[in-house]
Parts: sequence; C-alpha cells; structure tokens
Amino acid sequence: MTPERWKEVEEILQAALDRPAQERASFLAEACMGDDGLKREAISLIHAYDEAGDFIEQPAIAQEALHDSIWTEITPTYSLRNCRQ
Repeated sequence: MTPERWKEVEEILQAALDRPAQERASFLAEACMGDDGLKREAISLIHAYDEAGDFIEQPAIAQEALHDSIWTEITPTYSLRNCRQ
C-alpha cells in the first residue's frame, strides 16, 4: 500500500469511527465513492478496532498492578519458612 493510499484509508477510517456504529455503512458507501478496495480496507479496520475494544486503553503496567493487588487479596501470604519440610 502506498503512503498516499494509506493516508486515504486512515482518513476514511477515522471519519467512520467518529460516527455512531449505525451510520458507518452509509458513510462508507458515500465516502468511498465506488472504490471497493478502500471500502473493504476500512471495514476490515473498523472490525479490528471494534474487536479490540479497550484492550490498549490502559497501560499494561496498570493491568499488572491490578492483578498483583487482587492476587494479594485472595491468596494467603506464606514465608519461605512455611514452604520447608
């Protein structure tokens, strides 16, 4: 994909994502003006975006801290002394 084509896809994608989901299909039909390749690419990226959800919205380090705090709350604390036989 050329940089120019990617820019076009990116602009269409962003404009589509700025609209409510129920308006995206009609927007893409109009914005892509019969360019089926552009429309397919945009639809593919919209589906990927929707499937990702908020996956990247929170940094991984924050997820790890949350996991650690929950784990600490639900498991008893043992010292190495308790593990010796």
